[in-house]
Amino acid sequence: MTRLDNKIHLDVEVSGPVLSVIPEHNENEITAHSRKAALRSIELLKYIVKLADNGFSLFAIDFEFLWTASIVLQETPGETFFELLQPPSINQ
Repeated sequence: MTRLDNKIHLDVEVSGPVLSVIPEHNENEITAHSRKAALRSIELLKYIVKLADNGFSLFAIDFEFLWTASIVLQETPGETFFELLQPPSINQ
């Protein structure tokens, strides 16, 4: 968070899970791993959409799942704003 011209500029970057498939794993293990990665991606996308629904501008930085949500605030935000910034809990 930075303050310029008496305004607060805040950027939140979200990147998706890195998918690594090890060739010696069987198809069921690869499917389970891929499913978990997909579910993590969905939770991260829900988070970034929630920020957009609350006044942030969204930018897709990279097609490999790197997003930035930005907002300029005129005053110091309250506690509920900081609760909004809490990312989802993602089980590994």
